Amino acid sequence: MRNNKDRDCYEYKKTELANGLRIISEYVPNLESFALGLSINTGSRSDPKELSGLAHFFEHICFRDTEHRTSKQIAYQLENIGANANAFTTKEMICFYARALKKHFNSTLQILSDIVLFPKFDLKDIEKEKKIIIEEIKSIEDDPEELIFEQADKILFKNSKLAQTIAGTVESVKNISQADIINFHKQQISPENIIVSFAGNICHDRAVEAISKHFSHLENNGYLPLKEKFTSIKSKNQFKKPYHQNHIVICRRLPGIKHKDKMSLTILASLLGEGFSSRLYQKLREQKSLAYSVFAQSHFFSDAGAFYIYIATDKANAAISKVLIFDELENLTTKKIHSSELKRAKELTKTNITIELESLTARMQKLASNEFHFARKEDLSSKIEEINSIQLEDIKESAIKYFDIKNWKTIEFLSDPQY
Repeated sequence: MRNNKDRDCYEYKKTELANGLRIISEYVPNLESFALGLSINTGSRSDPKELSGLAHFFEHICFRDTEHRTSKQIAYQLENIGANANAFTTKEMICFYARALKKHFNSTLQILSDIVLFPKFDLKDIEKEKKIIIEEIKSIEDDPEELIFEQADKILFKNSKLAQTIAGTVESVKNISQADIINFHKQQISPENIIVSFAGNICHDRAVEAISKHFSHLENNGYLPLKEKFTSIKSKNQFKKPYHQNHIVICRRLPGIKHKDKMSLTILASLLGEGFSSRLYQKLREQKSLAYSVFAQSHFFSDAGAFYIYIATDKANAAISKVLIFDELENLTTKKIHSSELKRAKELTKTNITIELESLTARMQKLASNEFHFARKEDLSSKIEEINSIQLEDIKESAIKYFDIKNWKTIEFLSDPQY
């Protein structure tokens, strides 16, 4: 067993078991609770095309019966100790997690471990879960804002598995078999593919002892995720929908999470479309009254990213809204960016990062995702230093590099209530 200390031993510790499973903690004193997560380095981009939604389905089905507990016993045993448990799937990670009081750490760990390591995958449970997930997919279809971002990713990443939706399609979910889920579990539940992370007033070394009892038996299976190449492909970009507004996403692909321009692009998203003072909010909502909702955001995966601008507006205003958005993109490349704008955007970015890390659950999840992406901790002080280091010339350089309007795609849901 190898132990690696990073900075203050009372803040961050990382232990790697002999089989390669990593245990990472952040000690937060003066708290009576903790957040615990079991994270798996896989997600929807690992799903076979004909079985898109498999990772998400696995996340759901694990809360059904295990070898040691029924789904009802899982629910009752968790809530008998006041634990709040849940799980989520992204394009690159599955996380099973819980919040509870520190005196219940071992009990919570035992139940979460049982859920992940020993699910039964009964046929009757699989059929039940298919019905539930199909209803989830239908609910996404009824939410234009969520749906258009899925459509944007389908177009931006069309030649790769990043294009696949997390929940899959009705057809692909119906195609998932018991054998598919069992094979997924065998492939992905490998110690080098799992991180156990926790944040709170919990002793790291005692937690490692408890975690080892549940996970030290795991053996590696040699699974390695495939890397993908990205190329541009022409696609249909307009779709009639039975909505009362046109929903528009203007987007482009970016480099991945490790790229040197990530922070400049994050700040540019804030400057352009976050908050009441942002350029898009001021121009399209405050000055022109074209929209209730307009914003910009960036998102980064391990080897790619995306910049999105979203607006919902009456179909009569769609054309002028798109013109004004592209005008603002061009202005960022050709006109002066004021230091006061940059200062506001940097402060917003610092606030967002700081507030996020005040949540134990977010801390726990960051410990895992940072380890998957960087194999190290990214502490708050270093992120603040990075934000402070960004200067006007960095922002202008990134704007010129990425905001050429020829490189953007426009995805639009055309309002047609009778459709």
